[in-house]
Amino acid sequence: MGDKTHRLDALFQTLQDVSKRDTVMVRDVVAAIGRRSMVPFLLVPAFLAATPLSGIPGLSTACGLTIALVSLRMLLDFDHMALP
Repeated sequence: MGDKTHRLDALFQTLQDVSKRDTVMVRDVVAAIGRRSMVPFLLVPAFLAATPLSGIPGLSTACGLTIALVSLRMLLDFDHMALP
């Protein structure tokens, strides 16, 4: 899809289009987001940690570690998220 626009609503529309498939893999989501793939990997755990779900044992730690690892990749100047 590429970086045709930087608007957040275009990003949500792209994710909505991908989610309509029968099966959705992380690679599909990352490919749909394109080079902006670091931001959602920061926002999703941050939103989870800011909700009452953070009362679940271990969830805050998992969110914090995810945010730390993604931030480290950003500091090391990686331009996209790569998962094993």
